[in-house]
Amino acid sequence: YRTMEFFNDLVRYSYLNHAFWACILSGITCGIIGTYVVCRRLVFLSGGITHSSFGGLGIAFYLGINPILGAMVFAVLSALGIEWANDRGRIREDSAIGIIWSVVWLRPGYTSGDLSNFLFGSIVTVTRTDVQALAVLTLVVTVGTLLWLRPVMYVAFDRDFARSQGIPTRLISY
Repeated sequence: YRTMEFFNDLVRYSYLNHAFWACILSGITCGIIGTYVVCRRLVFLSGGITHSSFGGLGIAFYLGINPILGAMVFAVLSALGIEWANDRGRIREDSAIGIIWSVVWLRPGYTSGDLSNFLFGSIVTVTRTDVQALAVLTLVVTVGTLLWLRPVMYVAFDRDFARSQGIPTRLISY
């Protein structure tokens, strides 16, 4: 009886329906991306990028533009910066991640204000637009994985072998 009541509530209340689909779609996307992150030993990367995106949130919020867009720009730029530092051979990836993470923590008032709600929000506040954007992201990640799984895994496990097979390791890493 309770199971039927649960599914009835999923249909009846849009916020529960949105939360349900956000969980399903993010589970698929995070599972795919997480596998690559673990294979490349970049687990620390997720924390570094998340914390660096906080700067983008603050700047976008201050400028009156979409804070999520600001966070995405900062996240992508910090990931590219980490890969660039690693690619130049001067700093290992984990060291570059640590540097970016520590610079973010130097910002005064890091944990105060409403901006932390963007990082640590509630799943029941997900909107229909958020679910649609997440569905597009999940589709792109899934199709990209199906098309480029083999070269990406070659690079993740053995960059030298991938290079010897003519795989563009630098492009895949970025």
